[in-house]
Amino acid sequence: MIVCNNMNNVADNTEKHLIEMFSKSQYFPNESLPSERTLAEAIGVNRCSLRTVLKAMESDGWISMRHGSSTKFNGFYEGCNLNAALKRADYIEDTISEELLKGALSSLLEITVFLIKKNQILFPEEYLFSLYNSMDSRENFVKKELTIINWVKENEKNNIYQLLFNQLIPLYLKATVTYLDSSEMRHRLKEYQTVNDKLTPQQYSFDSLTTA
Repeated sequence: MIVCNNMNNVADNTEKHLIEMFSKSQYFPNESLPSERTLAEAIGVNRCSLRTVLKAMESDGWISMRHGSSTKFNGFYEGCNLNAALKRADYIEDTISEELLKGALSSLLEITVFLIKKNQILFPEEYLFSLYNSMDSRENFVKKELTIINWVKENEKNNIYQLLFNQLIPLYLKATVTYLDSSEMRHRLKEYQTVNDKLTPQQYSFDSLTTA
């Protein structure tokens, strides 16, 4: 039974309970959920509170609700949108959370490099020098990489990419705490160096940096 001091806590805990069930694969895509009465009893809330949470989760793509029919789980990746996953990252099962965070690391780099190529604009050379000189500190590396990322973001005219950056950067910041090791930093540095034709590998001794 969920015991809470106010309605917001009831909603938060109900949502957490459901997200944990979904991320732990207790239901498969397109599988029907138990009735609202059964779910409410299992979670320990009233049906009105449960329905409010289910409506919000439907808006985020987790489930599909139809009058006169059972509520269906759409699938974690199949139905959920990025914003919904980001808002509920703390509720998600560890394996999926790891996949999301590692995916954010690689996706943000791939999108940034892609946009540099697409727009054929080179970021300032000093950004790459600063990134190279920050290799001994994860925190400094993140700060310098964000300088590059934000520069690319500010120079991108397609608003969809702007929105993607807005969603991926918070996940990236979470991911760097655990998954940004020296090997990953070398990889990212090499990707930026490769796409920026103004700088040569010899200037940075990239042979020693990238052959690990």
